[in-house]
Amino acid sequence: MADFDLFEIVGLAFDPPETNAKQVKKKIEQKSQELGSAFGRESQQITRDAIQAQKEFLDKMLTQLFTTDGKKLNVPVFKPLAEKKTKDEMHKLSASIALLKETGEHEVTDAMIRHYKKETRLSIEHVKQVFTDAGFTIIDINPLAAYPKFPTNADRIYQELDALSKTKDPNPNGADTSVVTDLYAFAAYISNDIANMATYRAMDTKALFAIFDSASQRFSQRNDDLGKLCGSLSAAAKTFVFNNEENRAAYDLHLKYCSEELTKLFTAMKNAPKSMLLNPKFADPCIKKICAFFPQYEVALAIYNKEAGFTDVYYFPTVWVYTIKCNYCGVVCEFDSESTAIRENSCKNCHKPLFKKCNKCGRSVPDFKDSCPYCNYVFASAALFAKFYQKAEAAFRGNDFDAARQFLFQAQTAAPGEKSRIEALAKQIEREEMVLREPINRLKQLIAERKYYTARTELGAIIKKFPSLNVAEFERVINNELSAADRLFASAVSYTPSKKADVCISILMNCVDYLPALSFLRSTPPLPVNNIVVSQSSSSGNIQISWGRSSEQGVSYRLIRKNGKYGSSSENDGEILLENTNATSYTDESVKPGVVYTYSVFTVRREVYSSPVSKTGMLYTDVRNCHVVQRGSGVRITWDSPVNSSGTTVTRSCNGKTVTLTESAYGSYEDTSTKYGNSYTYKVYANYGSSRSAGVEKIITPLPTVDSFLISASQVKENVYKVSWSIAQRGIDVRVMVNGNVAKEAKSNDNSVQVTLPKETFCTIVVAAYSEGKWINSENAVEINTYTACSFDRKATRLEETLISGRNGDSYRIDLRICLSANMSPNVSAFYYTVRSSKTENRWAEQGDIGRSNDIKKISLSTYQKHGCIPYQDSVLDESAFFVTVFTCYSVNGKEIISEPQRMKIDRPLLANMFWSVSYGLFDGLKLNIEMSGNKPIEYIPKLYLCVCDSDQFILSQDDTDSRIIKTIQAVELDNPVTDYCNTYTVEAEMSLKQIKKCKFFLFEDDPGSGDNITIRWENGFKGKV
Repeated sequence: MADFDLFEIVGLAFDPPETNAKQVKKKIEQKSQELGSAFGRESQQITRDAIQAQKEFLDKMLTQLFTTDGKKLNVPVFKPLAEKKTKDEMHKLSASIALLKETGEHEVTDAMIRHYKKETRLSIEHVKQVFTDAGFTIIDINPLAAYPKFPTNADRIYQELDALSKTKDPNPNGADTSVVTDLYAFAAYISNDIANMATYRAMDTKALFAIFDSASQRFSQRNDDLGKLCGSLSAAAKTFVFNNEENRAAYDLHLKYCSEELTKLFTAMKNAPKSMLLNPKFADPCIKKICAFFPQYEVALAIYNKEAGFTDVYYFPTVWVYTIKCNYCGVVCEFDSESTAIRENSCKNCHKPLFKKCNKCGRSVPDFKDSCPYCNYVFASAALFAKFYQKAEAAFRGNDFDAARQFLFQAQTAAPGEKSRIEALAKQIEREEMVLREPINRLKQLIAERKYYTARTELGAIIKKFPSLNVAEFERVINNELSAADRLFASAVSYTPSKKADVCISILMNCVDYLPALSFLRSTPPLPVNNIVVSQSSSSGNIQISWGRSSEQGVSYRLIRKNGKYGSSSENDGEILLENTNATSYTDESVKPGVVYTYSVFTVRREVYSSPVSKTGMLYTDVRNCHVVQRGSGVRITWDSPVNSSGTTVTRSCNGKTVTLTESAYGSYEDTSTKYGNSYTYKVYANYGSSRSAGVEKIITPLPTVDSFLISASQVKENVYKVSWSIAQRGIDVRVMVNGNVAKEAKSNDNSVQVTLPKETFCTIVVAAYSEGKWINSENAVEINTYTACSFDRKATRLEETLISGRNGDSYRIDLRICLSANMSPNVSAFYYTVRSSKTENRWAEQGDIGRSNDIKKISLSTYQKHGCIPYQDSVLDESAFFVTVFTCYSVNGKEIISEPQRMKIDRPLLANMFWSVSYGLFDGLKLNIEMSGNKPIEYIPKLYLCVCDSDQFILSQDDTDSRIIKTIQAVELDNPVTDYCNTYTVEAEMSLKQIKKCKFFLFEDDPGSGDNITIRWENGFKGKV
């Protein structure tokens, strides 16, 4: 027979081996059936022979691998087969790894380990062992470790920018917000320089921070939606993005992450099934696409796993690759390692170099890098240096020394070799700035603070003092802002005061010291608020005040409270609750019930107050701790009255009708006019003069009340019991619960019901009565044991006694074997028993006697089984019967349950001697004398036969052929049993004296086979003859 591989043919696991015998047998039998089907379909003899050989091999395995009954694996046979298969596969894998090592590979990833596990069916541990023995290093990759770090609130910034791009600027001359897609464009927008949006991307981080810092302060004063949105974006930009270079770089990465192409890819990934996301045919192209934006392969892999939503199982490439993006054509090139990429240094698409040498440290750096990651050297071309140097010179000529230094720094970074030119220009900037620093800085500060009105005056003084100073740029900025303000103010000449005030607010947002606008606002009070609403909450104990928001710009509100019905006459008349707030509501928690308050709201703009709008309110606090309870058939309501209230009103609603029960109650009220079963809704109001609170509502349905009651149970028959209760109230719903389940339902006036209890169990009976809307249980519970006591085996029960003679007379030792039926319940644990005689006052034991009566003993089941009976021994005299009581003990849930008693009377067999003689008297004739005594009182005299035969004969019974019956004595039941019995019978026989002397007399018992043992003996001196 050919040498086949069982594990390959059947597909059984061998590392570790399958241990389920049923599974192994099932797979072998299934394969055998498949081979049988294939054999029937095949026509080529060679193939048929091969199939037949495999089938015979499997049949042989079935006999070898299993025990004789076919249910257990023959481990000594199956285990060596699995171990040999594991060893062979490890040897094959070792040979493959040796070839892999020859190619220069010395590292292997977890993904490669899992790949070889699947290919070889070896365990992870054995695959790792083979690679480790071959000298490989196993790389344990964290799939999310390289995930890029983005700025805090980057997603919120992105969402707010999206909202801004969809918002139209209300200013007719405002810029187009739809082009604002990132923070650089937003910086251009808030600087009114949207046309030069591209220059802000190249701007220094500190400059961008200054732009957003100024904007966040400016927009914080605006109440419109656009102003709030711009204020939030400005604050986020200066706090989370442009506060340092690291966060700015992270934000630039986030812009790539949110690109349209990657967003479409991530959306498609979220809709793809997990199996597809783990498939290399889908995953690898996706990762390569991400690499176009994030060239490092580790980063792209981390982004892919993150966006795929993996949490426990991650995607790992079978072969780890190194990727680099070409700086010329943008193609992502793949190499087996970084060293290979540096060695080849050629794009696989355009063949341009992928790396460049760092002039400082000499290491190879990707061409797209702006600086060396090893020594931080910044790369730049001569053209880039010239560009920044020219900008620095232009800024210097315009006296913008900060900008000149910034451009000079960028030029120095681009070409550190131009040190002499850079230092020369830097010295010129420093000398000129020393002269003009103070006036220029003062002018810059005024412009930064948007104080253009003051700046114009300052500019005139500077020109007068430094006529050669180039301040054209400052003059242009100041004049542009003031001209715009003049035009806007002039356009509002015909507007209403309210609308003109809004224009002034808009002007002051750009020019904070524009005098005409300030003068107009100081002389024009804002419009008062409208729709003031004052409401009180009785339950919360407060008053809420709200008012309509003003339509005017730049306003806030002041809220004042006064006691009484009159409002504030001025902005300082009363207690100020709110000051300089934009809120339009307030909750006053410091009010007292029953006190009148008047609230006044002032609109404030530039410290100018409107006329007040006032409204009066009062807190009507509800009663507290309100409770409704049933009292018999009536209802009692109690409560705590609030401060300053003047009594309480109580109403009652029932069946759609509401009546007022009282209007002057204090603390409680008794309603005695209720009826059982009706639902009543009570409402309790606190009175405040002619007004009252909202009221506290309580609902109650009076129901019949049951007093505490007791139950009892008595057996009717077998497992049927009568359960009774002592409930005085009639018509109450009653439930009889057996072991927690409803067994019967009834009415209280039924007084009792019969329930059938389950057999062979222990039952706890409780009666529940429906009282005041809930079920209440009886004070006591009745426990009933329905386990059947073990019955007596009367045939096996034996009583034996032995005569004991002593100085004080004769006594008897009895040995009683009490046997029970062999059919016992499995939870029988022991027996209680007692044996009492006929002389005992209480012949039968009751369950209540256990533990109180000393003659009740206990025997365990194991002891009973050891003896085969309940053994009992005692010394008795003349007792006539014994009364046996046995209780069976059951173990139920750790508790001993005692059955009802089984009782059996055992009559004591009579052991008696009957002495007799026959005498003859001349006058009395023939007489039979009997004397009888026994081990117990004699209750009856058996039927006797007095027989005669010839003197030389011997007879054995009255039925003997030689016997002649001369006297029959009938059996006698004695009314009063006696210990000794004597009697003389007259024998009337037609026999002469001569005949009598020739006869021999015999006395026989009619039925000597009965349970009693009566020994008939001759009286002393009598030998059967007269």
